Amino acid sequence: MRHDASIDVIIPVHGKWNLTRECLLSLRQQSVRHNVIVVDDAGGDETGQEIARYFPDVTVVTLAHNSGFGTACNAGIRAGTAPIVVLLNNDTTAEPAFLEEIAAAFDQDESIGSVAPLVLTLDGRIEALGFTIDRTLSGHHRLKNEPLENLDDESFLLCGAYGAAAGFRRIALDDVGLFDENIFMYQEELDLALRLTSARWKIVAAPQSRVTHASGATVELHSARQRRYTSFSRGYIIRAYRLLNGRVAARVITIEILRCIGSLAKYRDTIALTERIRGWKVGAQASARPAGPLTSPSIDTRVTLLQSFLLRIRLNRGRTTRHRTTSTRRTPQ
Repeated sequence: MRHDASIDVIIPVHGKWNLTRECLLSLRQQSVRHNVIVVDDAGGDETGQEIARYFPDVTVVTLAHNSGFGTACNAGIRAGTAPIVVLLNNDTTAEPAFLEEIAAAFDQDESIGSVAPLVLTLDGRIEALGFTIDRTLSGHHRLKNEPLENLDDESFLLCGAYGAAAGFRRIALDDVGLFDENIFMYQEELDLALRLTSARWKIVAAPQSRVTHASGATVELHSARQRRYTSFSRGYIIRAYRLLNGRVAARVITIEILRCIGSLAKYRDTIALTERIRGWKVGAQASARPAGPLTSPSIDTRVTLLQSFLLRIRLNRGRTTRHRTTSTRRTPQ
């Protein structure tokens, strides 16, 4: 590990050595010095041996049990010391200036706690430039499925960095805490972003910092496993942030009922309901969240109920009704 490097890159993995190899090869081409820490989340394959063989400069942290994305990321973060922490999925490949652009974004302002890179699909469309959240704390990818020509569109407020590729200032993480390890996978970045912005850390986008993401290569999209994790996380967020105790309760209940009905009709199972209930129960034991999370400056209160549905089910292919933001969180040029 290079102790003079200012960036630690954390890559949580659970098997899929072929993907990890391509990700590591892309990091070899980076234009700035950095450390790479791979966290082997009990994947059971040859990842550790192959890294030692082909990537001897990479640090490997091995977990005894499959503990989930957040726990694996936390283990990697604790293993490093660099002031900038970059989280990267192993099913991504980074462009050469990826890390340099993240570092440049942090250099703009010491109050920036997180940077959202541009995540692209395999066919070159935008997968996400961070995510926005509505008043029910549902997260939605910004510019999902848009062509690169629409990169300057800032219709929806930036809340945080999408989990496939995200930059954090270490002292900001020290301030608000790491990922909530009660969440196995999905929406852990939403919870962390809310804690950061509630503590008044700024989130900015870095559209010139780019990775390509083979979405679904690690966990199959819409599989029972993925739906189980996402449904649990949603129930957990609803309870941890006490969403049924405030003015958004009716909207939350309406949305969640319709989601569960839709999932039942499409998949012929009750995963969406039962896992939300399980997450709700675990969420009752969650540590207290920031007071008044629904007033966080990162929440886009202008997103309507209809837009929430369109964003969620992606029927609009990323092109909902546009409205211009007056937020001071402008995309860095």
